[in-house]
Amino acid sequence: MIAINRKLVRALWFTPWLEPAFFAGLEQKDHEEIARPLSDRPGGVLTRHRSGPWAPPQVPDLIGVATRKYLDHSGLQQNRTSVDVMRYAALNQGGDALSNFGGFVPISELMGPKPDPNAGERYSDEQLFALAQYVESLKPPLNPNPFNSTAAAGKTVFEREGC
Repeated sequence: MIAINRKLVRALWFTPWLEPAFFAGLEQKDHEEIARPLSDRPGGVLTRHRSGPWAPPQVPDLIGVATRKYLDHSGLQQNRTSVDVMRYAALNQGGDALSNFGGFVPISELMGPKPDPNAGERYSDEQLFALAQYVESLKPPLNPNPFNSTAAAGKTVFEREGC
């Protein structure tokens, strides 16, 4: 049986707007009841903090990011130049440590009082620039499927149907 750290579960998954019933009586729930929401999760997939098994995050595909208008699904983070990629990385670095949900500070569940936002480290401008340059240089892998007679027939149908 896997030991479940209830403080860790609460700190990582707690979101007052999603599944608040899951957290009611968390201390009294047995391990199976806590782990049950994870039963459909594919092996090797982690549940990101501030999500949960009931709200899996969408993992961005970084290939082709240089040609996208926005950096995330919200449409709030414009992508005009490498500077926007740098800013987005900087804003997302350690920001979760500053979360506060009506007085519930998830990081304090694990580490004590909320950290001083001015005391944290951040990536240097050089590191952010290198990260942006790398991410923007990613190219899609070659298609492993050869363009054969089956693919050609499919292309004909696709074009004939106006897809």
